[in-house]
Amino acid sequence: MSAFVKKYPAICQFILALLIGGAVTAPMVAGLVPSDSGAILVAAYSASLAGVILTAIVSGKAGLREMFRRLLIWRTGIGWWVFGLFALGLMFVVATLLYALFSGSTLALNLAQPLYMFVPLFVMKFVLDAGLGEELGWRGFLLPRLQARYNALVSSIIVGVVWGLWHLPLFMLEGQSPTYEMGQAWGVVPALLAYTVVVTIPWAILFTWFYNNTGGSLLLAFVFHSSQAWFEIFRDPDNLIGPYLVYVAILSVTAIVVVLVSGAQNLSRKHERIAIQDA
Repeated sequence: MSAFVKKYPAICQFILALLIGGAVTAPMVAGLVPSDSGAILVAAYSASLAGVILTAIVSGKAGLREMFRRLLIWRTGIGWWVFGLFALGLMFVVATLLYALFSGSTLALNLAQPLYMFVPLFVMKFVLDAGLGEELGWRGFLLPRLQARYNALVSSIIVGVVWGLWHLPLFMLEGQSPTYEMGQAWGVVPALLAYTVVVTIPWAILFTWFYNNTGGSLLLAFVFHSSQAWFEIFRDPDNLIGPYLVYVAILSVTAIVVVLVSGAQNLSRKHERIAIQDA
């Protein structure tokens, strides 16, 4: 088992995370369990649960200690904290403004939640899904092991593909907007593939750049992922897809610029990529 996981970490992370999450979401998709059931939290934690299990298999207690040690890396420079907390929010605000400008739609600022709501929404995402739920899998287990074999760009693309396909249930469960709406409008498979190409792959590139430049800080990865809370502050519930598509275009352009500026080898001009080679 250990040898197989070491040889195929991406496949193992994907299958185990999907099995853990699918055990919960499959009955919901089938209508046997309400989609708003609290059991969805098990699926939300599936990526991290898989990462912890696989780390224990290939690296034992020492690997788990190293994983959790990286949750304590916080001295990375104020600039990285500012980026992690606010970059996605700025992208989404710009996307909303551009969409309103070029579509002629009304900018529904009255629908925005008070800015102070970012704090509780951020904490919820940090603890309940995006941060703790996923990052021990994608950046805790998978990325550093891929970077031991491939350059940072290739590693990011592989993580992005696995990460995107893992989102399959969100395209099938009502109430998971905008992914559910995309699945309804375009079909589940085309929407999932499009999401993987234009969302999770570019985002994985940004994450790797962020991760390698912060010394492999999982704490900052938690923060960056949890900053999706800005979407809840600014999005218009009656117009989800339009601004979201502009946002993913901005995300993709940003990822391309990062690769051109930082280089594919490490996605960093100053630091080597963070790699873990299991014995």
